[in-house]
Amino acid sequence: MANNRNLLLITMDETHIEALSCYGAASHKTPNIDRLAKCSDWYRNAHTASPICLPSRISIATGLYPHSTRSLSNIVGRSMDKNTDSLFSVLKRNGYRSLHSGKCHFVPVPYGDMRNGLTREYTHFRDYYLSLGIDELYLQDGVGAAYYDDYVREADKMGLLQAIHKPEGEYANQCIYDFPGPDWMHEDCRVGAKGVEMIENSGNDKQFLWVSFNGPHYPMNAPKSYRPQASQKIQRFLFRPAEK
Repeated sequence: MANNRNLLLITMDETHIEALSCYGAASHKTPNIDRLAKCSDWYRNAHTASPICLPSRISIATGLYPHSTRSLSNIVGRSMDKNTDSLFSVLKRNGYRSLHSGKCHFVPVPYGDMRNGLTREYTHFRDYYLSLGIDELYLQDGVGAAYYDDYVREADKMGLLQAIHKPEGEYANQCIYDFPGPDWMHEDCRVGAKGVEMIENSGNDKQFLWVSFNGPHYPMNAPKSYRPQASQKIQRFLFRPAEK
């Protein structure tokens, strides 16, 4: 590669361009993203390879379209192929150490087996992600406590496991509800904090870090301190007058 600089990739799930004030959102401000935007290149005509999580993520990681990766949806199709070049494997061959904080979702998820109040075993998913070339992984791979990933393991040790399971029916209704724990333990807060920790402990060069936030994926479980203003802003965003 041309140089040995560190590489940082930040992604957010289900984020529309109109949700970011640097792109013109009128109902609210996103100051931290705006700060990044001020020192970055902007791409106003970029398009996703797929509107669905799994194939889109695999396309980001491999540079291939879904019809080439044969990952067509979150349920139907292939996992990310360990034998296909990816960000992780190519960078590893070039001397980089790959770090990942947050959501991976490079493997079809067994949605049919999900139940309210049930946390599924997730070790074999985590092992597969590591086999793709990730050297250090803090895994937070879904909404609530559906999977016993690294984040849910932390929440379990704090006695929050049952509390962070979504109340009955809220997922189906796409509701907005309060995160039941302290703000700093919210999944996106922990993913961000772990990303910062990885940066601080990563050394001087040749590190690739992907910070992958699950939010603002629905259902919305914002920290309680955000709830009053968040509810008002979401209402204004959803029901703003149509442009003439």
